[in-house]
Amino acid sequence: MVYCETSVCEEEDTNQLTNDELMALDVDVLVLAAMENAITGQNADAVQARAILEIANGPVSPEADRTLAERGVQVLPDVLVNAGGVIVSHLEWVQNRMGDTWSEEETNQRLAERLGREADACFERAKETNTTLRSAAYMQAIGRISDAMVHQGTREYFTGTSR
Repeated sequence: MVYCETSVCEEEDTNQLTNDELMALDVDVLVLAAMENAITGQNADAVQARAILEIANGPVSPEADRTLAERGVQVLPDVLVNAGGVIVSHLEWVQNRMGDTWSEEETNQRLAERLGREADACFERAKETNTTLRSAAYMQAIGRISDAMVHQGTREYFTGTSR
C-alpha cells in the first residue's frame, strides 16, 4: 500500500512492476504518459488493454501501432489527445493579438468546442475510411492544411502564376 498524507509517500507492502509487466496488465485502458516508444513491435503482442490513451509524445511505435490495430486495440493518438495544450496556446495567442482577455470559463468553453468538433471529425473519418484514429487524425490535419492553402492562397496565387 502507498500512503500519501503529506508530500512524501510512505510505501508499505508494495509490489513494483516492470514496464513489461505493466504493458501486459489486463486493463480496459492503458494510459501512456511518460516516454516515447513504450510499446514497440517487441512488446505489442503482450498488451492486454482494450484501448490505449497516448498522453506522451509517440509512446506507440509505428510497428506496434499496426500490430495493435490488427488486434482491434483502439489507440487514441497523441496528436489528438494532446491537442488541448496546443489549442489553449493558440487561444492565448489570439487574445494577445486582440488585446483581449477571456475568463477561464470562456477559454474552457472554446477549448471544449474545438476539441469536441475535431475529435468527432476524427472518429467519423476513421469510421468512413475504415482506418485507425491515428490515420484519421492525420487525414483530418492534412485536409485542414489543404483547405487553408486553397482559401488563403498558395505560392502560385501570391506570385501570379496560378491558373
